[in-house]
Amino acid sequence: MAVTAEQVRAKIKASQAAFSNANKDWLISTKFLEDYQSSLELAKEVCPDVDSRLFPPALSGFQSIADTEVLAYLNQLLAIIPDNSAF
Repeated sequence: MAVTAEQVRAKIKASQAAFSNANKDWLISTKFLEDYQSSLELAKEVCPDVDSRLFPPALSGFQSIADTEVLAYLNQLLAIIPDNSAF
């Protein structure tokens, strides 16, 4: 079954909420990095015509990154994925 843009947007918004509830500038867990990576892959799947240079970078599980950076990347993903709920 194919995933829809609305499903990916909902997943990203849930991740945003989790990051927003955390203290800023913490290093995030591998689990959150895996969730971000999954969101990135799904976004690319539902937006195959978007230039790959517009997507935020992939992150590895061994990378030190603050949650505020991942939150910024999630915001970028939401900006790329069309919001069909407005139609």
